[in-house]
Amino acid sequence: MPAPSPTKAYTPHGAAEALMYCRDREVMIDGPAGTGKTLGVLHKALLAAVTWPGSRIAMIRKTRKSLTDSVLVSWEEKVVPDGWSLVEEGPHRAYRRSYVHANKSELVLAGIDMADAGARAARAALMSTEFDLICCFEATELLLSDWEALTTRLRHYVMPYQQIVADCNPQGPSHWLKARADLGRMTRLPSRHTENPLLFDQRTGKPTREGEEYLDTLDALSGHRRARLRDGKWVQAEGVVYPTYDAAVHLVDPFEPPSDWDRYRVIDFGFNNPFVCQWYAENPDGDLYRYREIYMTGRTVASHSKTILECETEAERRRIRATIADHDAEDCETLRQNGIRNVVRARKDVRRGIEAVEERLVGSVRRDRPGIYFMRDVLVERDSTLADRFLPSSSDGEWEAYVYPEVVVGKPDKEEPVKQFDHGMDATRYMVAHLDFVGSGGSAVPTVVRRGVAADARARYTEPQPSGEEPTGTGQAASMPRVVKRGGRSRR
Repeated sequence: MPAPSPTKAYTPHGAAEALMYCRDREVMIDGPAGTGKTLGVLHKALLAAVTWPGSRIAMIRKTRKSLTDSVLVSWEEKVVPDGWSLVEEGPHRAYRRSYVHANKSELVLAGIDMADAGARAARAALMSTEFDLICCFEATELLLSDWEALTTRLRHYVMPYQQIVADCNPQGPSHWLKARADLGRMTRLPSRHTENPLLFDQRTGKPTREGEEYLDTLDALSGHRRARLRDGKWVQAEGVVYPTYDAAVHLVDPFEPPSDWDRYRVIDFGFNNPFVCQWYAENPDGDLYRYREIYMTGRTVASHSKTILECETEAERRRIRATIADHDAEDCETLRQNGIRNVVRARKDVRRGIEAVEERLVGSVRRDRPGIYFMRDVLVERDSTLADRFLPSSSDGEWEAYVYPEVVVGKPDKEEPVKQFDHGMDATRYMVAHLDFVGSGGSAVPTVVRRGVAADARARYTEPQPSGEEPTGTGQAASMPRVVKRGGRSRR
């Protein structure tokens, strides 16, 4: 459930109070979910605008859409007093460029991605503007280069100090934000649940009824997610299946794939667990880009089928080469009956599929770049029930949660991951296996496509093998998977 929200009469406590008085140039307020970090930053932004006429303040998230859907909702509903012209006058928040106060202070709204021509123009405008205060929400989404570029915009000098603020939950211990704070280049203000008056009575120090319910939700989390969102620790996820996944590399700004790129749908069925449908585009070099996603619980396959078709244009649908689906026969038939064509069975060898995805994440030896990318913020609709329970609400949230079981002394290691937070990961694996495995159906020995491997190795291992047999050969190459060249698009 979301953290309870205070009334617009606001008294900061703890880290939020310290933030109000802090004038250091770079500041990070971090801590568990629900400590009031974002409200503290928003109230500081409002206070600065009211206090210093003509000041310029930026409110930033990685993408403008995520800023609109989260931060600006809290800003308008929980921070700005009712009836203020700051909100009452002007367009809806989704279409605003800024909020202008009566004293000529301006709060500028922006994403910092390069998703399309509009986003690039907005970023260029942002980077040509001077500010007194820059507030970065969910700052762990930003790259270090984003942050450093923003610091160069602190030169408006209407306020008596210039400041950039990062608001975030903890991530891994090597994240650049924590490293920057550890080096003393940024003031760190750790926040705690006890500082939120909606969760804890500030006189007695005891949790309120809302606080007990909210903390129970956080206590139900496990592993690194509990450590970060309940305890506020910058910890690494243990036993992650894909340690080479790097959001800074593989998570890219959205763009419209060229119309001549092949398209694929890939589906992992679910009802109580998320139903996942991912759309991929494949460029001429064989690189995959996930450009749209459904990640939703509590809806039928028939309902999802309707959503899938509504999302697509006719031209896009003509480029879809296959709908790769889990093996539930009834659900597959429901897709077909509701207009989803070319449904094929996914290749589900988990171990080899993981190896194939890892190959794509690591990238080509020859070209030194990954073979798969994931566009950020491409959900068709966010499942609020998952978000309220702090569960992954998109495939992007599964990468660190998808782990191998802990090793128990005296028991054999399990080769397959824990069957939890794997719905988007399964879909991703199905997509890669569909293109990078060789063989009929799921019976033949899978082959991982390895772009950039020597031509003699490719030639040796492109011959089809009888079902159940391993590739044959001599010397070092005999231990390699059979390889086919992607450039010739010779698969199936």
